[in-house]
Amino acid sequence: MGFRAEERSHLEILGIQYHHIPMSLETLSGELITQVLQTLDTLPKPVLIGCRSAFRSGFIALLYIATRQRLSRVETYSLQKNLGFDFSIKPPFQQWFDRYLAQALLH
Repeated sequence: MGFRAEERSHLEILGIQYHHIPMSLETLSGELITQVLQTLDTLPKPVLIGCRSAFRSGFIALLYIATRQRLSRVETYSLQKNLGFDFSIKPPFQQWFDRYLAQALLH
């Protein structure tokens, strides 16, 4: 939603790689989260992650940081609070965040 067809062409003209991976509450899954995080691994840094409200992009960015820096649960939730992300306002996202983080900490 909010994706503009011309975004890709405008950015590619500037030499910026563009990846569009739609994510919504309806499509959210562990596999989709893993796909997005693995895609981020392959991209040159810095990376801009965007969405209409910054909620999903914040969700992904925080999971990326937490899993790639191997932050503990306490460190991750402290970072989440310090950055002002309150996933609890959308409980399914908070549940996915908690579940994915727990899985990542096992490995």
